[in-house]
Amino acid sequence: MKPTADLPEEWRLHPQERNGWAKTLTAAELLGLELPPIRWSVQGLVPEGVTLLAGKPKLGKSWMVLGIAIAISTGGVALGTRPVEMGDVLYMALEDNYRRLRKRLEKLLTGEAPEGLHIVTEWPRMNEGGAEALERWLEAHPDARAVVVDILKRVRPRTSPNRSIYEADYEALEAMQRLAAKYEVSILVVHHLRKLGAATPSMRSQAPRGSQEAQTAC
Repeated sequence: MKPTADLPEEWRLHPQERNGWAKTLTAAELLGLELPPIRWSVQGLVPEGVTLLAGKPKLGKSWMVLGIAIAISTGGVALGTRPVEMGDVLYMALEDNYRRLRKRLEKLLTGEAPEGLHIVTEWPRMNEGGAEALERWLEAHPDARAVVVDILKRVRPRTSPNRSIYEADYEALEAMQRLAAKYEVSILVVHHLRKLGAATPSMRSQAPRGSQEAQTAC
């Protein structure tokens, strides 16, 4: 039998690694890792990765995320008290038109209009070129800090007898999570909840692992 040093590299691997099994960490190894701190676009509220902002329709979620987008693109604070990391923002206002958005901007802006806030009212669904379009935008804007998607329903894949709403939501959010990790940005996604009979919205959204869910009562 050949000495171990003479064996091909792949032969020296454990059988599970040779067969393509996922590499595991022990709990002790995980606790010993030096991990970078969480990077926040809005301190304590919107971290790097995908965050769902979910609530019933007509509660002010669109006003809230537009205010956050303005804050990130101008620097300073969001929601009156929360520090932000300044950078370019892509705001997908997929339920609005430019006239309505202009009126909202005029009410929210306290200074000059930010050059770093990029607004669109149409975007392809994630499985119909939307993910690729988002990646191209992120590549073209290396100073991007956040993407706002208002709303999830407009970019998720269409449902069918073979694809439930849960699966469509998951597929869209999974694509966003991959891009958020690759380009180190925050993606804030607005999602309407069905009427549940409760005064305060509760989280019923399904998100891929690695995403965060934020509840709104605004």
